[in-house]
Amino acid sequence: MRFQDELMNFKNTRQFMVNIDSVEKMLESRAIFTKERLMHRRKKYFIDGIDVELVRPIDNSKFCSNCNRLRITSGGKLKPCLMRNDNLIDINEEATVEEIKEMLKSAMEKREPYYKENKKQITCKI
Repeated sequence: MRFQDELMNFKNTRQFMVNIDSVEKMLESRAIFTKERLMHRRKKYFIDGIDVELVRPIDNSKFCSNCNRLRITSGGKLKPCLMRNDNLIDINEEATVEEIKEMLKSAMEKREPYYKENKKQITCKI
């Protein structure tokens, strides 16, 4: 059995890892209907009245270029891209509302998809 690499290195979790290709084949075989979401290029499986999506962001250029998330780290930094650490914005606890707006704008301006194919411009409206 081939295991998929995980981004986060949790200890003692190898027993819970699965072969994602096998899971996808099983979903495909059970689905009455499938469709691909254009925005993130991922399949949606319709099985017994339930919609099932398998999220595979790694190596998926469309998922990455269409990401519209802005995260905050446990250390208080804005993180425009989940896969990068070179564009973090430090948030000052004493920042005014206007300064926070500027930090958010700056974070959005630093957005650059980790996987750059089909890059889409994302704008920030505050």
